[in-house]
Amino acid sequence: MTTTDSTRRATSRAQRFGTGRVIALVGLWVAPVVAVGLAVPLSAALDARSVEIPAPLTVTVGSREVDRAIAVNAVATLAAQPEIRTTAVGVLTGIGAPGPVVSGSEVFAVNGVAVLAYRGPVLHRDLNRDDRGADVAALSSYLSSLGLLDPASGGDTFGPAVQASVRALQQRLGVAQDGVFRLQYISYVPEGATEIVGAVAELGDQVSSGDPILVAAAPVESVVLTPVSAGNLAAYDGVDLALRLGSSAVDVSGVEVTGAEAAVVAAALDEAVRTGAARVEISDGAPSTYSGGILVLRAPETTGTVPSTAVLIEATSVACLLSVGPSGGLEDLTPLPLTTATAGNELGTIVVDEAAIGAQVVRDVSALAEKDRTCR
Repeated sequence: MTTTDSTRRATSRAQRFGTGRVIALVGLWVAPVVAVGLAVPLSAALDARSVEIPAPLTVTVGSREVDRAIAVNAVATLAAQPEIRTTAVGVLTGIGAPGPVVSGSEVFAVNGVAVLAYRGPVLHRDLNRDDRGADVAALSSYLSSLGLLDPASGGDTFGPAVQASVRALQQRLGVAQDGVFRLQYISYVPEGATEIVGAVAELGDQVSSGDPILVAAAPVESVVLTPVSAGNLAAYDGVDLALRLGSSAVDVSGVEVTGAEAAVVAAALDEAVRTGAARVEISDGAPSTYSGGILVLRAPETTGTVPSTAVLIEATSVACLLSVGPSGGLEDLTPLPLTTATAGNELGTIVVDEAAIGAQVVRDVSALAEKDRTCR
């Protein structure tokens, strides 16, 4: 044997041995990978099978209180500024300072005699002993508010007690105490005039009965609520409402309020602006617009609630739920007609009639046979 032949046989054995080692090593490495590759989807399938629970065929109609909250703006419109006029004739010798108008307080003076603020039915004549009527009753009430007449001694007849209280008033004013009540002692304060903001006459002016002397802050004529988004508030007509402003609320009789109620609502809006619960935009000569309010039902409504899949709506727009029989199966279905079927506040829920609360109904009407999907 030659040296060359020996070398060739050694090389051949080494190649066979090396190749076998490589094949063996590769086989040992690939086997676990294949096992893992098979095990992972198998494990996932087993896990999925272990957590998958068949969806229930039926569901119980739940209940929920709904306050129908909606974001609104409040538009407040002011009336003309009320004027406080004189019935006295002469020289204007005193003008009250700006501020709240208090019944019985001095608002101005004519010829050195104070003229007092008067709230109540308008008086049209001077009043004397034995006069009778509604104006005498109004005077009696006014004198009682000044602490000059016992309410039990008043009434619609100008008797001795009323005359004595008039003399006490005359003494307070520094005029002759003849017991005759004269219109020049008072100045009628119009409804809505709560605060004096200025004067239209000057000291020393010659004034006549009916001349304006002071002006009050313009009262709120109306407050109108409008939705922030598109649409209207027609659905809120005829129900008791409240306007929520931050953590507080004020009752409102409707989406448009006037008079004394408008003043109360406007005061609540101004307070909400002060606390930061609302914002206001004010333009000269234009209504003020307040934002940040939420209109709600004063007494929330109770409604039913179901998954949206439980409501069957036919081509004629008739809507119903399908109530199951006592067995809970789908063999005997009874339609429950709905007058209300609107989207709930939570995704995938429908608000339905209160009468349906507690009923056991089909959870998904689309899973029923076509012959069973009917509201008739």
